[in-house]
Amino acid sequence: MNKSGKILHGGGLVWKMILACTILFLALSGPLQAHSPSDGFDAFVSGSTQYTRINSVVLQPDGKIVIAGNFTEVDGQNRSHIARLHPDGSLDEDFVPGDIDDIIYGLALQSDGKIVIAGDFTEVDGQDRSHIARLHPDGSLDEGFVPVVINDSIYGLALQSDGKIVIAGGFTEVDGQDKTKIARLHPDGSLDEDFVPAHINNIIYGLALQPDGKIVIVGVFSEVDGQDRTRIARLHPDGSLDQGFIPDPGSPTAVFNAYAVVLQPDGKIVISYRRSAFPNPNEHHVVRLNPDGSLDENFAASIYSVSSDHLRLTGLALQPDGRIFVAGRGIRVGNDEPRAMVRLNPDGSIDDQFISPDFHFSGAMRIHDLAVQPDGKLVVVGRFREVDGYNPNPELDPQWLPSNNIVRLYPDGGQELDMLAAVQDSLSGWLRINALALQPDSSVLLGGDFDVFYYVDEGYGSGVQRRRAAGLKPNGFLDDAFDPGSNQSIFAYAVQPDNGIIVGKQDSISRWKPDGTNDSGFMDWDTNGAVRALAVQPDGKILVAGVFTEITAPNSERFPRNRLIRLDENGFLDNHFQFTGSNGPNLSVFSLALQPDGKVIVAGNFTTFNGNPNYKYIVRLNPDKTVDTDFNPPDLNDGVYALALQPDGKIVIGGAFTTVAPFTSQRRIARLNPDGSLDSGFMTGIVSTPGMNADVRTLALQTDGKIWAGGNFTSISVGTGSQTTNRIVRLHPSGSLDKAFPAGADGVHGTGGPEGANVNALALQADGKVLVGGHFTQLQNEERSCIGRMIQSTATEAAFQELSVNSSGTVVSWDRSGPAPEFHRVSFEQSVDGQNYTALGPGFYNLDQGSWQLDGLSLNLGEGVWVRARGHFSTGRYNGSGSMLESVRYFSGQGNLQVNIVPAQAKWRRAGTTDWRSSGAIEYNVPLGTHTVQFSRVAGWNSKTNEIFNITSGENIEHVNYTQNTSQHRVSVAAPGQGGTVSGGGTFVHNAWVTLTASPDPGFVFSHWTDGGQVVEGAGATYSFYLTSNRNLTAHFRKIISLPGVMMLLLDDE
Repeated sequence: MNKSGKILHGGGLVWKMILACTILFLALSGPLQAHSPSDGFDAFVSGSTQYTRINSVVLQPDGKIVIAGNFTEVDGQNRSHIARLHPDGSLDEDFVPGDIDDIIYGLALQSDGKIVIAGDFTEVDGQDRSHIARLHPDGSLDEGFVPVVINDSIYGLALQSDGKIVIAGGFTEVDGQDKTKIARLHPDGSLDEDFVPAHINNIIYGLALQPDGKIVIVGVFSEVDGQDRTRIARLHPDGSLDQGFIPDPGSPTAVFNAYAVVLQPDGKIVISYRRSAFPNPNEHHVVRLNPDGSLDENFAASIYSVSSDHLRLTGLALQPDGRIFVAGRGIRVGNDEPRAMVRLNPDGSIDDQFISPDFHFSGAMRIHDLAVQPDGKLVVVGRFREVDGYNPNPELDPQWLPSNNIVRLYPDGGQELDMLAAVQDSLSGWLRINALALQPDSSVLLGGDFDVFYYVDEGYGSGVQRRRAAGLKPNGFLDDAFDPGSNQSIFAYAVQPDNGIIVGKQDSISRWKPDGTNDSGFMDWDTNGAVRALAVQPDGKILVAGVFTEITAPNSERFPRNRLIRLDENGFLDNHFQFTGSNGPNLSVFSLALQPDGKVIVAGNFTTFNGNPNYKYIVRLNPDKTVDTDFNPPDLNDGVYALALQPDGKIVIGGAFTTVAPFTSQRRIARLNPDGSLDSGFMTGIVSTPGMNADVRTLALQTDGKIWAGGNFTSISVGTGSQTTNRIVRLHPSGSLDKAFPAGADGVHGTGGPEGANVNALALQADGKVLVGGHFTQLQNEERSCIGRMIQSTATEAAFQELSVNSSGTVVSWDRSGPAPEFHRVSFEQSVDGQNYTALGPGFYNLDQGSWQLDGLSLNLGEGVWVRARGHFSTGRYNGSGSMLESVRYFSGQGNLQVNIVPAQAKWRRAGTTDWRSSGAIEYNVPLGTHTVQFSRVAGWNSKTNEIFNITSGENIEHVNYTQNTSQHRVSVAAPGQGGTVSGGGTFVHNAWVTLTASPDPGFVFSHWTDGGQVVEGAGATYSFYLTSNRNLTAHFRKIISLPGVMMLLLDDE
């Protein structure tokens, strides 16, 4: 079984800050393939020495992955120390760098797509490049970047917003000048001589740029400018030591090295250390510092090692929700065996939901670098050859798989591999997958008619029993702990907000807990016919539809109900929503769609609703269950089996119909406007009978508007002709055929069962991969049994998502585009601890901005808040299952403050801080809330009183005006009699800074100043002050008289 999954990141001796961003990038264009090697993440990086490794990785906005290190081949092609991969792990052959003569440690991606590289090398593509160079986006050398000569290795680099490049490592000279371990270059590669760094006594491994321009450095050093700084320090933007930052490593034991550093949004700093090699569980190797360098006592990461583990914590990465990945080798937690990776909760505790795969290390092998994708997947790189990607359960024998220095993991720690899941049946001959549903953590629920789960390449004989229900981890492997079993066929699932699972079966409705055990707190119902569709309303109530005409309570009480009921969240019958007698649908209901306004679209085989023959096959109900008479669909000649609701209110329908009045034909698929009328712009062309040649049973919408359809059809007519599309097809938003998708699902098991080959169920995963369920033996010409997954093989299309909050905390937005699943409803929630969430409210779709939003909020950004967005969409057979995906992000309680002052020479600072800032300067990471701001005095202007500003998240720009005052004031100075002289008096403008100097004559010393006869306390011989009125100042001196037996006698001049 090919279970080679991979993840991206770079290491070696460079540990760089990884910024969590919100672009979800996946390769999703070009021919699609079902469970080929490109279904998983597959990259093969090799070299000619035993030290082949990947040191560093960066993720491009288009989803491509740049890797660098010590290697010579990728996918069998020459790539000297640097390469670029497509998001599926295949080599990007459009990126062709020249030969590089030695190791690369650091990578940085410029906004224009150019790539800065740094390391041990001295030559790139035959030209001298001393440890640093820049490449064009196609990999060729940028000859316009001609760096100065650097005398030793560069291990870390960072790009400033102005394009300047901060470099750090083991060097001592740059361009012939002393620059010990750190320097800054201009964008053209020349030395920035305005950056005069402090003297650092040993190697720097990593650095991170703060928003205020300060630079946090970590490494082997112990002194900076002669001051103790054990492995971590902070520099001002000009390179000088920030003496106000005194780091506390948090343990009395020796700190050997600091390998990695990441900055949190709230300004706190996470660092990984290598301490002593003694086994001490109380010795923290990962600490968090407050912005001033003091130890954050609320963060306790209990990670330690023993001497044989060779502990190296060489990778840190921060998730958007505040959790932290720590990687390297030899990590121990409690009495567990050493592992390569852990994930920490925001408080530093171990996140047990992440189970690291077992990396097979030997010698100096380890993970070098990490990168978190916005979809939560983790790219891991380093030096390793094998990973136990089959099953991380330590009780089972490992299944070592080739990994070749790079692997990608799902958020739960499972490798991203080819999905080879399969099912078989010995129960009824109905072998099929009906229900497909995604849970918020991206795990997958399967339901239908089967009794064995196995992997295609291992064969049916290796399978395990799973009776009509199974759970898959996000990477497609069986969830061993989820085994509910069912004695009835399963047709639909619905995921509740608390992760409870509503199950629609052949003759009943029930609820399972998230682990698959039966939930006794839910009132189960027997039905006299199949449950085909489930939908959870925003208020938690559950719509249930199907073939039944009667339901039976646990106490055997029977209730007539015509194919459509509503239950509360715990299963109790809602008697206000009932159809009995001649009311409701007269035949089966197959599909439901919930609109954001609470209305419900109902579709099926019924030919009357409430006894009215005008309501057939599709109808819309108001929230009170009355028929919405403003919804007027076209006259269809047969059933509607599937519904998909677009954000603009339009409705894609699929089914058995072949005519859509007033048109003579529109076969099996159509789109309706929000009022129910036919969208005549969908599937236009010269063909007279657009559509499929057999039923459409399932639909799926992408956020870019493309439409998936599945069923038992084998061809489609659209545009100018007909094309073979075996049971699955993708359409453009206009309804035209997406010809990038060439094949489909084929083959039957045994006699084929009552239905033959078909695609019953579709579900789009968050990364754009397509889950396909039904009855088939092949998918995209690959062997599959009733379940499969497809991914496109190149990366010219990307899925994007961004969860954001505006600066005042009043609006939250979830922007999404590309091939990820579209939602028909989004809900927003908040949390103060990242664990327990409360509802903010339902979102609305902003058509102009293309995002789901919720406004009118008052988020407490001052204290920091987690925001969770949950998207709801329909999946599975007849779109009768309800799926849910989520995005979580932590928004820190900080903002940026810029104060613009007239006059421009004035300065400002927040009360409690020491640094004065110029007009127009920005202070970053200011805690939210009210702050007192002080202002300097300026000659010719009245003093400015303090002002109070309210800081909100984001940019805060304030404007302050002084009052001009050009009045003149006189300073008269004098010295009585003998003793000395005075200088500095005269006439000055209001608020001028005046300095007087009293100079004693020989035999005298300065005594004091008086102003109008009153002693000026605390004033020395040099006396400075702001002048706001006339002053008469006299300097007084004392005469020195020597006496026998006395050193001296001082006599006042008076």
